[in-house]
Amino acid sequence: MSDRIRTLLAALESSPRARTLTRAVALVAAVSVFALLTAHPHHARVRHPAPRSAPVHARQSPPAVPSTSPPVSTTPSLPPQDPQDQPGSESARRAHDAVARRPAFQHIPYDDGQLSITLVGETADGRPVLIVAASTVKQARDGWRRFLARYHDSGRTYTPRFDGRSR
Repeated sequence: MSDRIRTLLAALESSPRARTLTRAVALVAAVSVFALLTAHPHHARVRHPAPRSAPVHARQSPPAVPSTSPPVSTTPSLPPQDPQDQPGSESARRAHDAVARRPAFQHIPYDDGQLSITLVGETADGRPVLIVAASTVKQARDGWRRFLARYHDSGRTYTPRFDGRSR
């Protein structure tokens, strides 16, 4: 047996190609063994016993005294209702007036495939600035008028900018 190993080793020493092949096989074998040892879920684990410590004796607590105050709820409280949701409040009146002044505003952003209306800002006096886009400026203006008519809005409280470029 040892003669055969010596013969193989002699052959490896004389051929550079055989040495390279042998090194590659040895490297693949080493990586395979490493992968098996580290990735296999059933490999043997070394268990170390937990260190023993001195037993801890529980202290005896005094008996509970009943509380005289009502229990405090630990559930989070709901936030107060938004004032505009309370009928008859000043906030509710202002919200109603804002919707009445601009009935179409609640439908922006608007896009029907032909016309697109997008809010882009606000003027110094508080009027919404809108980009109204269609294939042409004429189509954008016509679409804007139809949009306002659909929602019964005069359009005086908006600042539209008409865009005729392809959307």
